[in-house]
Amino acid sequence: MTNAASTNEWKVPEGCLINGEWVESSKRFSVLDKFSGAIVAQVYAADQDQVATAVRSLHQAVEAGAPAPHERAQVLRRAAFGLEAQRERIAYVMVAEAGFVTSDAHGEIDRAIITLNLSAEETTRLIGDMVPFAASPGAHNRVGFTVRYPVGVVCAITPFNSPLNTVLHKVAPAWGAGNAIVLKPSAYTPLTSALLAEILLEARMPPEFLSVLQGEGDTVGTWLLKEEAIAFYTFTGSTRVGRIIQAAAGLRRTQMELGSIASTLLCADADLDRTVQKIANATFGKAAQVCTSVQRLYDERSIVDDVAERLVKAAATLPAGDPRNPTVRIGPLITEEA
Repeated sequence: MTNAASTNEWKVPEGCLINGEWVESSKRFSVLDKFSGAIVAQVYAADQDQVATAVRSLHQAVEAGAPAPHERAQVLRRAAFGLEAQRERIAYVMVAEAGFVTSDAHGEIDRAIITLNLSAEETTRLIGDMVPFAASPGAHNRVGFTVRYPVGVVCAITPFNSPLNTVLHKVAPAWGAGNAIVLKPSAYTPLTSALLAEILLEARMPPEFLSVLQGEGDTVGTWLLKEEAIAFYTFTGSTRVGRIIQAAAGLRRTQMELGSIASTLLCADADLDRTVQKIANATFGKAAQVCTSVQRLYDERSIVDDVAERLVKAAATLPAGDPRNPTVRIGPLITEEA
């Protein structure tokens, strides 16, 4: 990883992770510093053969069987410690490739550590259910039960606006349940996922259970949709792409987190001194590029003018600019077009 704007302190893998190895390909794409526009890395995009190889290896790992639940939980807990140990390195990369201000980057890391620890807890509680048959005549002395098994290869396609925590919302539970994961991060923010993969491997996640395939949705994403060995697709992003994935998945299972118009209701008896500043923070956090940002504010009619005036003043306390400046609260958008 090289940064034309400053000396880079952190080396980040620029290849694709397949079966524990960082591999190169014939095609590379640039990762830009979202504030300066400088090239911070040239990442190798997976080709179609590498996609097929990765999925085949993951499928074989699932068929062979995952480690026991307590071992999988230990991996997640060690990864949580690894994130904390690598905090400054990860924050540095997120500020560069996602344009996050430093506080947003550290907030992302804080939430990701919680996600790992919660997933570790649930990993040891993946139990089935007892099924009573008493309602069926002649079956009142019988008992049934269900047992949980891994679904197989999970494909996680993740967005730029939460390049660590949303990734872990998919990877950590999938691994906790004993699945193998192929991760395709956003081409805008591939480096954070590469660092995360390093941390998971250092936490002793078996390398055959994790692949990271870098590249665009129109190529790598499309090839992943053609891989029949993938049993489950989990996606966060636009409704348009969600429909494409859903159509391609067919009878296979999917989990979609698509766009929204997040609303807030503000009543006349609210403490406006506290509330309006919180609304401003929630509106402009991560440059308002998250679906949970406040996009519609419904005020009780009697306070509309007061809230509008207060909101303008609150927004003025959130300066925009270079995300590396500790006084800046709003960083750049992800692209010039955005």
